[in-house]
Amino acid sequence: MESALGGPLADAGRWTAGHIPFDKDSKRVLELALREAISLGHKEIGTEHVLLGLIRDASGPVAAAFGEAGITLAAARAAVAEASKRAG
Repeated sequence: MESALGGPLADAGRWTAGHIPFDKDSKRVLELALREAISLGHKEIGTEHVLLGLIRDASGPVAAAFGEAGITLAAARAAVAEASKRAG
């Protein structure tokens, strides 16, 4: 878990203070999440945007798993947009 997030963990799962150096894959997914939030007109990045970023990262295992399940990025994006309208 620690290496996947790219940041060093202190004792008992607490983050250390300072800069968290994300690895290139984590950084790419966060950038994609930001783009998804912006494209949906949202002012904050939420877990739904991170999920869309993971799906949008075609080289990652999440995109592969969703693809195998027949769930496209467009379908996931539409579901997030619909859920946002209902919550809104």
